Amino acid sequence: MKKGSLLVETLVTLIIITFAFGIAFLPSWNLLKKTKENSELIKMSEILLNKCEEYTYFSVSNIVPGTFTEEHNGEVYKITILKKHLESNFNVYSNYSEIIYPIITVVTIRVEKDGKYIEAQVVPQQW
Repeated sequence: MKKGSLLVETLVTLIIITFAFGIAFLPSWNLLKKTKENSELIKMSEILLNKCEEYTYFSVSNIVPGTFTEEHNGEVYKITILKKHLESNFNVYSNYSEIIYPIITVVTIRVEKDGKYIEAQVVPQQW
């Protein structure tokens, strides 16, 4: 009878120790997971910054919207380029002179990897 109770006590002790380790390691696991996610965002933001700098100096007519992939440090990223007009062209008449407001084109650059993305809008050279 004593051997049976000793076995039960040992099993209960092992279960308690296992739960204690699980509770102790859970916060550190979540912290490591968040750190990895943030490092991925930092890598994507580096690519995004380079693309934004590149497209800032392009003329609007030279920018072609589309999607392409780019390899950076051995990892493949999907880059999407979109063009959008902020205002439509309209005319205002004041003292018999016509004022024309130009169309401003904004380029949206999105960098994606594994379902996560980061994007920015850039106003390139308009003329």
